[in-house]
Amino acid sequence: MNVFYVGPYRQGDGWGYASKSYLECLSRTNNEIVARPIYFSNNIDNHIPDHLKQLETKFLSDTPDVLIQYCLPTYFEAHNCINIGRCVTETRNLNKNIWIDHMNILDALWVNSEAEAESLRDSGVTTKMIVIPEAIDFDELEEYKDVELVDIPELKDHYVFYIIADYGDRKNIFSAIHAFNREFDFEDQVQLVIKTSYRGRTDQQAMQQIVENVKNYKINTRLHFNKQLYLPEIITINRLTRKELLSLHQTADCLIIPSYGESFCRPALDALYYNNDIICTGKIFTESILKDNAYYVESIEQPVHTSEPPVPGIYTSWETWQEPSIIDMQKQMRLAYQNQNENVVASTTSKRDFVKNKFSFDSVGKLMEKALNEYN
Repeated sequence: MNVFYVGPYRQGDGWGYASKSYLECLSRTNNEIVARPIYFSNNIDNHIPDHLKQLETKFLSDTPDVLIQYCLPTYFEAHNCINIGRCVTETRNLNKNIWIDHMNILDALWVNSEAEAESLRDSGVTTKMIVIPEAIDFDELEEYKDVELVDIPELKDHYVFYIIADYGDRKNIFSAIHAFNREFDFEDQVQLVIKTSYRGRTDQQAMQQIVENVKNYKINTRLHFNKQLYLPEIITINRLTRKELLSLHQTADCLIIPSYGESFCRPALDALYYNNDIICTGKIFTESILKDNAYYVESIEQPVHTSEPPVPGIYTSWETWQEPSIIDMQKQMRLAYQNQNENVVASTTSKRDFVKNKFSFDSVGKLMEKALNEYN
């Protein structure tokens, strides 16, 4: 069967990485694959494996049997073939969003989790939905599992909480800072590392703005009247290579996902592989992916409110997301800290098997093969 895949797999960002991993899985099916890149940013990554580049040299002599579109739903098109859309959402109650109409012109949607599929059904999507999650490069995780650790003296002999997230409203970084400072003091052997980036700013501008905002946020909590009593955090905004990022995972101990909404959250799977604890907002879509492999923070459903929508037309207050309890977040932090090295959530072996069996290129490729075989 001829399959034509379009997606931003040559972008040098998270979206590009996810699209490239999807193409990698697709290349492992027993189908004739033709691929073409599309772009939604000027952040280009030309480090494409040769076997994927080869897919760009192929041409179709006729209409493909299947068209897979990895893009924003507003760009979905229906052609004279089987039309499949790759859909990623982070909020619920999208029934007033134009995306729904675009999703419903397709034959199928591939989504990350059953929770996300259920949310879209509740929002009015009638198109068939199949759970085919994003994939993780298991070989890469294996290759870098003994990489040199991050050399930051302050982290030595400390239990390290860390956040890997863009700087923006949805990621809700400040709630984790708040919980951290409510729960711990200088007698606890803990540190907080924040790996972030600020879209539209230079590195210098980003660091200056983020450090100032974090300082003011902590002061405005009024937890301490002596500013020196607030716990320091280590903030980095430098773009890390994949090797450096995986080094951070192995240096740290507990990944915090305080987000109001997530679809997949690749850092969580990386953290699992390296046997790290995870604290995650409860009832976001990521919970149905991680299952019993995380501590979950109590949350309540709230209308979305943000001045920073990633693209026009979404993140309106008709939509909802989950607001985590800061009080319960600090409780989960304490629990993770007290239970360190006890593998309370799951053993190292079970975590790695979970990642490999559910999210490796081969595992996800088999799901794609099964889904595509329905059209033979």
